[in-house]
Amino acid sequence: VLQYLEYSSRWGSASLESLMRLARSLSGPAQASSSCSEAQVLSKIFESRYWMQTLPRAVDEGRVNKETVSQVTQFLQDIVVGALPRQVYHSRRLLESCVRFRMKDASQSPAVIQELLAVVVALSSCFAVDAGHTKFVPWKQLPLVPKILSEDLTDVKDLPKVKSEYESFEDYMDTFFRLLRADCFGPLQDGVKSFVQDTLDPRDLRVYHVNIAGIHSLRNSKSFAVAVECQNYHRTGRVRFGPRSLMQSNLVCLS
Repeated sequence: VLQYLEYSSRWGSASLESLMRLARSLSGPAQASSSCSEAQVLSKIFESRYWMQTLPRAVDEGRVNKETVSQVTQFLQDIVVGALPRQVYHSRRLLESCVRFRMKDASQSPAVIQELLAVVVALSSCFAVDAGHTKFVPWKQLPLVPKILSEDLTDVKDLPKVKSEYESFEDYMDTFFRLLRADCFGPLQDGVKSFVQDTLDPRDLRVYHVNIAGIHSLRNSKSFAVAVECQNYHRTGRVRFGPRSLMQSNLVCLS
């Protein structure tokens, strides 16, 4: 079942109903313990391609009827938001698709529905950050600098791929912001982690012993300058850093 969900690019009402019945039966034990096998199966369901891509696309394209959308919406309210809120970020795209579908003929004001959706999306982002799943956080809410020694930017498989066409401006910005962020801070993140684990190759990251030689205030400015003396941390003789190893605009991590 999980293999089908991971690789399925087609949706069917029968398979969706069976999936939601299975998820409901697993939600009780999963709510009681996040480490039990039922919780792990639920996580695989919510992380699957079927749940995160195939089903939302079917709703957006109008291939799902109103009754099915109502069932999915109720399921999201009862199981995902109600019983397992920490899984809500996996269902955010599906939730947004269902909201757009319901707004076409909703009895409530679209503004009210959008406000409720904004609350759920905000909660989704908070839980995603807390769980270390930054790929589920909107690019505007991502911290510019990743937390050192966290799982952020440690797996390139989480990064989006450049495409010839994008679904929207937000999709374009999300892709390139994440790629530029990874290009800037990814090597530093990997280097610090390797240094702490004592597996760092000195050619990958320059590490120094630093002594502060002086601190100076700048004229006509609220800023200040710090003069430091650097000594190569790796005394193997294999890698020597010259006086111009540290240059203007270099990214430096102080610890």
